[in-house]
Parts: sequence; structure tokens; C-alpha cells
Amino acid sequence: MLFLSTVHSGAPHECTPKKRKLPAKRGTKAEARRLQQVFNGDSFKIIPIPTVAAQYNDEMNHVDRGDQIRSYTTYQHRFRRGPWQALLWSFLLEVALANSFILQKKTRQPH
Repeated sequence: MLFLSTVHSGAPHECTPKKRKLPAKRGTKAEARRLQQVFNGDSFKIIPIPTVAAQYNDEMNHVDRGDQIRSYTTYQHRFRRGPWQALLWSFLLEVALANSFILQKKTRQPH
């Protein structure tokens, strides 16, 4: 996998230890043998992975959550612009509505 980042240097020694479980499906016999060697009979193992990949895996849930909220709150309105302008405006409006909902939930004060 190739990552392009302006935050991380990408140095090969820049790794983060992460806990990984033994996969339930092991695929071919060769893959099962290799997994047996790596995990050595344990159900999990702490494996160093590149920091940029670890941060991507931790943060990708935020984009998925925004897409999920956008799917719940569709804004159906006809536009009299060109088709690409209508799609762009509709997308930007849905993203703005989803972001305002997320911010409202985060900043809501308890009564």
C-alpha cells in the first residue's frame, strides 16, 4: 500500500506497536503455515506497523461516520442549474448538514 502524507516523514523506523488478532480464515495452507509461524500459537500479537498506516486506520472511521449520517439526512430539492452544478451543490449541502449535526452533538451542553 502506498501512503502520501504531509504530516509523517515516512521514515522506515517510524512505527507504532498495534495489537493484531489471528485471522479466523487462514486461506491456503501456505498462508496458514506462515500465520502459525508469526503468531506462534497465540490468539493475538503486538506487531509494529508504520505510523502513517496506524493513524489512517484509526481516523478512517470518521469519514465512514460522516457518510452514514449523510445517507440518513438526504436533501431532495430540484436545482435549475447544470447537472454537475446541481450534484456539487447537493453534495456540499449534505456535507454541511452532516458536519453541523456532528458539531452540535459534540458541543451540546448537559442540562
